[in-house]
Amino acid sequence: MLAPRRRRTVSSREVAGERSAGVEWHLLVQMVVPTTDRRAAAADMISRLGTEMTVDEALATPYLLIGTSEQMADQLLASRERYGFSYVTGHEPFRESFEPVVEHLRS
Repeated sequence: MLAPRRRRTVSSREVAGERSAGVEWHLLVQMVVPTTDRRAAAADMISRLGTEMTVDEALATPYLLIGTSEQMADQLLASRERYGFSYVTGHEPFRESFEPVVEHLRS
């Protein structure tokens, strides 16, 4: 069974049909959490937000970036490969945390 975000991506591509290749697929990152301990930061975030998401789900979702700038850049590249996102944006409060990730992607 496909996870909900994967189903939405597949469904959107099916609706776009032949135009799918020319569509800009956007990812809006909800949070950027710089840390050297991804699992602990994910667990803390889950606790503070009161979500039912597991640590593994939090670390796997493309909407949350948690880790070093290198880990977050690698996660974005994997999300691009898996889901086909052609551009990424983040919420303004996380701009400073996101900048090193962008720089890492540029290098």
